[in-house]
Amino acid sequence: MQTIKKSTLIQLFLILSVLGLGYLFLIKVDISQTSIGSNRTDFILHSKINQNIKLHLNTHYKSTKLTCNGNEIRLGNSKKHDYFYRGQTEIILPLQRGENLCQAKNLSSTLKQKIDFIDFMVLFILLGIPLFSLLFLVVISVLNFFKKYIKVKKTTKKEKITSIENKSTLNFSLGIGLILLIGVVIRIAYFEKYGIMLFQHDWHGHIEFIKYVATNGTLPTIPMKGWEFPQQPLYYLITGGLYHLFIENGFNDQEALHHLGYFSLFCSAIFLYFSYRLLTFLSQNQWLHMVGIIFISLTPSLVYLSARINNDSLVMALSTLSLYLIIKSYQSKFQHHFFMALVSVSLLFLTKVSTVTLELLFLILLVVAYLKNQDSSLSKELQKKLYIYGLVGILVLGFTLLRVYMPLDSTFYVVNAGKYPGQTLEILDSSYFGTFNIIDLIQAGESHITGEDSVRHSFFTYQYGTMFFGEFDYAYFINITHYLSFIMPTILSLGIIYIIGLIGYIIALKNEPILHKILFLIVAINLIMIINFVITYPSICHTDFRFFVGSFSILAFLFARGLEYLSFNLVIKRVISSLLALLAISEVLFFYFLI
Repeated sequence: MQTIKKSTLIQLFLILSVLGLGYLFLIKVDISQTSIGSNRTDFILHSKINQNIKLHLNTHYKSTKLTCNGNEIRLGNSKKHDYFYRGQTEIILPLQRGENLCQAKNLSSTLKQKIDFIDFMVLFILLGIPLFSLLFLVVISVLNFFKKYIKVKKTTKKEKITSIENKSTLNFSLGIGLILLIGVVIRIAYFEKYGIMLFQHDWHGHIEFIKYVATNGTLPTIPMKGWEFPQQPLYYLITGGLYHLFIENGFNDQEALHHLGYFSLFCSAIFLYFSYRLLTFLSQNQWLHMVGIIFISLTPSLVYLSARINNDSLVMALSTLSLYLIIKSYQSKFQHHFFMALVSVSLLFLTKVSTVTLELLFLILLVVAYLKNQDSSLSKELQKKLYIYGLVGILVLGFTLLRVYMPLDSTFYVVNAGKYPGQTLEILDSSYFGTFNIIDLIQAGESHITGEDSVRHSFFTYQYGTMFFGEFDYAYFINITHYLSFIMPTILSLGIIYIIGLIGYIIALKNEPILHKILFLIVAINLIMIINFVITYPSICHTDFRFFVGSFSILAFLFARGLEYLSFNLVIKRVISSLLALLAISEVLFFYFLI
């Protein structure tokens, strides 16, 4: 981009933009309609070229008929008992150049065109790239203009700062390895005991999405195919392909679904491995690594994700991999691992929209690196990588918006949520956001979604409770094993050490390197997104700790780093270590009695 004059680039971009506008003009179909009688509508579709177009229309159960150019069009309007049947249908309609006559019977509204993926890609090349490039030139010019006013403190190659020097020891290495091994064994034992259906969220919607992909070989196009329609597609493409493979090889439905649990176990293994690698990148202190690994390996709600049909399992793996690659690339001034990080974070966004926070982390670190090295030989190279990152980001975002755009409603169907019976949060004031009823939570021993109001109607109380045990009812298991009624409150009591660590980190935040401050910012943004989600859709299930799934490994670091700061003498460090050891033992005992 630097070897060509800016004036030449601008001319090229203007030419491409004109071509893009011309292409858009050609593919756009003008639709006019005339009502004839009470149940018939005639449509004239004027096409400038011969083409196949994608149309959305609202139909009535079994009664809507559509004929275009004398050919009857097949409509998928027979799913009367589908909870998500909203009457919307998508069809592919071949049009001739000029006027095309369509006659509809019992059609509730007009027809609306939606561009397909090929048209989207052509428009992205002809319009998206030029417009983004021009905008990028403006942004870089602004950054360069203000660069003398923007000072970013330069640091050493690796921003690894520890408050307590701690040399590597064999004991710590063995301890960390043992905890990781216990975490793996617990996950395997839990899966073999309970399979995929215990402590599950929205399993019917996830399974329906998987089966739709397996059966049709494509993604659903309208929100009548299950609860999870707005979800990003990557998890369902992978598991849908696996489910189809299992069925083709003779497994029945339940066996195929059970085998998908092994994919979740695989994702959990990736999560454990790269969480540890990430901790070693962020700090050299092995005591800190130990603390973080206890949280990552043994916290029950994180273990549950290893045996669950849910896109959170893939998010958990890809988010940790992305964090590892982004930070590793940042520490090399993005000279290495940049493209691996870009692929990973793009796949992560294609798994869940809420992980946009890690896209933001990538962007912030690229800008920080650019500002740090704006007068060095790396400046032009970093500018190119900023451009590539932005271009790929716009492409992935554009694909996402295209998939969920509903032209009949003129809206983006991004979230499928609402108020649910017995879960509605009527009051969202200081009594909800400003309380932490830890005593009530410990007495209850769980944060069941229909449990004690003092727990579920307090945001931070419910967040803390679900961090350990999810939002599930353990009455059945407690009746079988009464030891759980003692162990669960014990875990909730000892687990406060993590909250103390987080508070310690916040107090010491000003002493942290810029990378660590940015990681804290990402978690804060994640929290703001959850709070906004709760305010928009005030149901208790929307306050579960699992919505932090993209930040689990960052939270492990923050908890551990804060406790490291608080361990300013040997006595306090031993007390904290003892409490953490008791917590780890209690969590192992919890799974021993549960399994």
